[in-house]
Amino acid sequence: MKICLSFVLSILLATTLAGTYKVKVGIINDLHYEPFYQTGSDIQRYCRSDNSPLKWITGYTQDNASPFGEYRCDAPKRLINLMLDKLDEIDPDIDVLLVSGDFIAHGIAVEITDKVHDQYQILKDSISEVFLEMINKKFPNAIVLPAIGNNDIKYHYVSPQRGVTAPDYYPFMYDLIFEKMDGNKNIGTQDMRDTFTKFGGFRYDYSDDISFISFNSLYYNNKVPSKDTQIKKAQFDWLANTIDQEQSERKFVIFFHVYPGVYIIKSPKSFWEQEAQLEFNRIIQRNSHKIILVTGAHSHYADVKVFFDKEFTIQDFMNPKETEFRANPVWALLVTPSISPVFTNNPGVTHLNLNDGFADNITWTFLELNRYPSDESEAQYNTFSLEQQCGIFKFTPEQVANFIKSLIKDKYALYKYLAHKIGFQGENIVNALLGYKELGTITFKDESEYFCSLLNNKRIDYYI
Repeated sequence: MKICLSFVLSILLATTLAGTYKVKVGIINDLHYEPFYQTGSDIQRYCRSDNSPLKWITGYTQDNASPFGEYRCDAPKRLINLMLDKLDEIDPDIDVLLVSGDFIAHGIAVEITDKVHDQYQILKDSISEVFLEMINKKFPNAIVLPAIGNNDIKYHYVSPQRGVTAPDYYPFMYDLIFEKMDGNKNIGTQDMRDTFTKFGGFRYDYSDDISFISFNSLYYNNKVPSKDTQIKKAQFDWLANTIDQEQSERKFVIFFHVYPGVYIIKSPKSFWEQEAQLEFNRIIQRNSHKIILVTGAHSHYADVKVFFDKEFTIQDFMNPKETEFRANPVWALLVTPSISPVFTNNPGVTHLNLNDGFADNITWTFLELNRYPSDESEAQYNTFSLEQQCGIFKFTPEQVANFIKSLIKDKYALYKYLAHKIGFQGENIVNALLGYKELGTITFKDESEYFCSLLNNKRIDYYI
C-alpha cells in the first residue's frame, strides 16, 4: 500500500512540475519619462512646465495635461509608477524584468546638429531616477536587464561613439544597472562589462539552459546609422559566436529597442540597414532551434510579426499548395506596448512565461487612460491575451503566421486586433483606429501594406 501511494504521489508531483514555469518575465519599454511634466500644462508644450530647462518641442494644440498623463505627451512619474504597480499586482514574483529602451522623454537627447543645447546631465539624472527611484523600488528582487533606446543617449538616434560619448555613457549605464540595482548586484561578470562598455550589449546567463542577450541595434538604425564599421561588425561577430557555439539545449531570449523588419509610416520602411537585417536573419535562421523569444519595442504599438526564409505572394500564402508554397516561417518577433501615450495609445505592460523551451501566456495589460482617472483608485485596465484572443498558445513562427493569416481572411477581426493591441476595447475601437490613420500606419483602403509589415515582405508588389 505504501509503494502504491508513493508511486501515485510521484506521478502527481511530476505532473505538477511539468506545468510550472521556468522563468516569469515582465517587459516594459518606451516609458519616456518626462521629468518636467506638469498637470494642467499645455499639450502644445508637450505637457512640460513653464520653468522646464529643456528645449521646447512643438506638440499638438488640444487639452491640458491630466495627472496620469495625456495623449500626445510623454509619461509623468505618476503614470510610470501606476503601470509598475499594476505589473507587480499581476505578478509580484517576476524573475526577470526587461526594460527595452527609451527610458526618457522625447527631446532630452538632442539632435547631433544642435550646437546650442547640452542636456546630457539631465538625461543621465533622469535615467538614474527611472531605474533607482521607480523600477528598483517596485521590483527590488527581480533581475532587471536593459536595452538602450534612441532617446536614451546624448544625441538622438546616434549610437555612443568610441572616443567621444561612449567612454562616459557606457560605464555610467553599466554601473547604474549592475552595481546599484538591488536585484542585479551579484550578476555582473567581466564579460558583461567588457561587451557593454564596448558596444552596449551583453549576455546574461539566467540558468544552465536560458540566456538573455541585449543587442544594441542603434548602430544599425536606418535614420542615423553608425559609421563605425568595426564596432558594428564586432557586435555581430559577438552575437554569432555567442549563439553558434552553444549546444542546442541552451535557449536564448534576444531583445533590443529598435527591431528589425518592416514597419509602416506612410509607406513600408525598414528600421535597420539592409545588410544588418540580412546578417541578423542569417544568424537567427541557422540557430532557430535555440531561440525561445525575440522581442523589440520602439514603435509604441504592440504587434506580432514573422520572418520567412523566402519571399512570396499573398495568394501563395493564403492558398498554399504543397508543391508551390515553399516559404517557411523561421522566427517570430514580439513587439511590446509602450508606457508613454504620446502616439495616442493607451499605456501598456507585458507579462509572459518561459516554459520548456517556449514563451507562453503572453499578455498585454493596458491602462484605460481615456477614462482620465483623477487618482489611483479610479484607474481601470484591460488585458489582451495572445493565447485567448489570437490562438498563440506558444510563441512560435508557425502559430504567429497562422494568426496573421486569420487577420487577412477576416477584416472585422483585423480591426478589433488593431484597436485591442494599443489598449482600446468596446466602444473605443473607432477612436483607436483614427489614431492609425493620423500616424499613417495603415490606410484602411488597402491593408496589404500592414500585412506586408507583419510578414516582413517590404515590396508591396509581392502581394499582387
